[in-house]
Amino acid sequence: MGALNASYGVYAVLGNHDYGFGWSNKGLADKVEKKLEDLNIIVLRNENRLIDINGTRLYLVGSDSLWAGEVDLDKAIEGIEWDIPKILLCHNPDIVLVNMS
Repeated sequence: MGALNASYGVYAVLGNHDYGFGWSNKGLADKVEKKLEDLNIIVLRNENRLIDINGTRLYLVGSDSLWAGEVDLDKAIEGIEWDIPKILLCHNPDIVLVNMS
């Protein structure tokens, strides 16, 4: 994975297995995140990044693990400008069932 390279960064989100057996080991998920970041992979855990591609801007919005109970979409979209396109990165498609405030 360390060989991955992209002009605007390589991004990842965590899923249930990154939290270990029972999907509840936050310490393990933190270690997975650290390993990915050591490989220059940006891990989005309920956060966003604004990317500018030759003057065209878009947001990458990353959620944390749904099954680990760590999703916070309100936090993930904090500070975004609504008129800019967004791409949501998530591990579990059931995230569409999550209620936001």
